Amino acid sequence: METVYLYLDVLFLYNFSMNLLLLYLVSYTCSYRFSVVRGVFAGMVGSAYFCALCVWQYSILEHLCFQMLVSCFMIFTGFRVRLFREFLKLFLVYYLMSFLLAGGIRFSANLFGTGENSIPIFAVGAGAVLVFFLGQTYFRALKRKAVHEEKVFSMTYNGKKVCFRGFSDTGNTLTEPIEHLSVIVVKQEKLKEIVDFSHPETLRNLRLIPCRTVNQEGILIGFKPDLLTCDEKKVRAVIAVSDTLQQSDCDAIFHPSLLLS
Repeated sequence: METVYLYLDVLFLYNFSMNLLLLYLVSYTCSYRFSVVRGVFAGMVGSAYFCALCVWQYSILEHLCFQMLVSCFMIFTGFRVRLFREFLKLFLVYYLMSFLLAGGIRFSANLFGTGENSIPIFAVGAGAVLVFFLGQTYFRALKRKAVHEEKVFSMTYNGKKVCFRGFSDTGNTLTEPIEHLSVIVVKQEKLKEIVDFSHPETLRNLRLIPCRTVNQEGILIGFKPDLLTCDEKKVRAVIAVSDTLQQSDCDAIFHPSLLLS
């Protein structure tokens, strides 16, 4: 019988790098903020579990439910998940990226003609790059198919209702720092009847959104509406105003992924 030697330090570092890469791919695909500190901790948890599985081989550690429990813990640790549907989205993308990454690495290893038990680092890198481009191509095509260019939003705030036309814009990647909600940037004139922006301190559910452009950095004044719908579907987002839309034909801009969450 052939003897197999496992070096736990190498095994831990290899698995840790894969976990960190996987969490970053999930974060980038879902347009979710990635924290290096939380990602490192989540990657260490997953690597510790894998090393324990290889050393002790307890039956409970090998059970599928326990593996999924570790994955859920990694997602909750790596991301600041506040809602169940956010967790479900991250969970599904996490496993989809896991399958793609494993398949991409194996494909690259076979392409380079390496052995079954030998996967060089350049095969891992090639597989990761392949998964990155294939995954992003797929999700971008899905977003273009699922979200039309123009949408009509209906918003209720302080007992008043207003409707505005919004255009999808992949360049609007703004998120507010409290609940990590997407930001819809609206013309101020569309909201002047229901919101007084001359005294922002009086706004209910006030949000301050850091904004960076090519020329400058600043803060956008925003708020969380009582109710926001699009195509009779409830949408969770923060409304902000900006002077850059005053000369535009559209009333607002939003990121296409907003309606897919």
